[in-house]
Amino acid sequence: MAMWGPWIFAALYYPGLQVAPLYLWHAQPRSQTIYQRLAVTSVAAACGAWVPTARRLIAGGGGTTALLAALGIRLSGLPTACVLPLVLIAVLFAGPLLVLAWSAASPSGSVDRLLWLHRTRLPPAMVCRNWIAAPVLEEFIYRACLISYLLAAGARVSTCIWLSPLLFGASHLHHYYDLTRFQGLSARAAIQFLAFQLSYTTVFGWLAAYLFIRTGHLVAAVLPHAFCNIVGPPEMPPAAWQRLRALAAAYVLGLIAFFCLLRPLTEPALYGNVDLAQVHS
Repeated sequence: MAMWGPWIFAALYYPGLQVAPLYLWHAQPRSQTIYQRLAVTSVAAACGAWVPTARRLIAGGGGTTALLAALGIRLSGLPTACVLPLVLIAVLFAGPLLVLAWSAASPSGSVDRLLWLHRTRLPPAMVCRNWIAAPVLEEFIYRACLISYLLAAGARVSTCIWLSPLLFGASHLHHYYDLTRFQGLSARAAIQFLAFQLSYTTVFGWLAAYLFIRTGHLVAAVLPHAFCNIVGPPEMPPAAWQRLRALAAAYVLGLIAFFCLLRPLTEPALYGNVDLAQVHS
């Protein structure tokens, strides 16, 4: 039970810290209260997300420097942490990036052009939430604070990488209320949407957790998260699309190159700091 205790606490505390403030305006669609929700969640995260980690580190004799390092907030290796994880995610998304490049270059009025406009023209509030606030807040809560707390509590690195993203994915299940009440989806359609979202966010969570632990930098998880939100989930155009073969090749080659580069480009020595995996395993 000793090791399950921190996991049970984490499963309740961190998703609750993120989700509970969102329901201060439960009677209104989220699209109408984006800035209010972001502000309240930011305050909750800034005031409470790091506290469990701090308590664990203080009990072990650590101070402010140790806390900031555990949260992935450090200057050493910062430029590398801003570049190499983005290179990795861009390689993985070679296919989707190719689709967007072709779409942006398509004639006005074409289907490809409409895809580009749909992806890039969003209301300012949604841009702020999806491209800036959500990556920063979610990675701070679920990577910097949750993982550092579990590691400080004695959890194995591999367990943190594989299991902690499940909490991140599950935190999106509360969208069921908004989808069925305000967006008019049926229960079945909402469940299907959430199942896809849970799968996608969990897979990304594995990558983000790995990047955070290997690099020791919060920004190494934040920037790929923002990238994924901007580009969107990978998708294949209709089978009749004339560039389908080239696109399929980009998907396959991007995936192969990603796995070949994943470990070399996240080598702790590249980031100028002690690898968290070596410290806590």
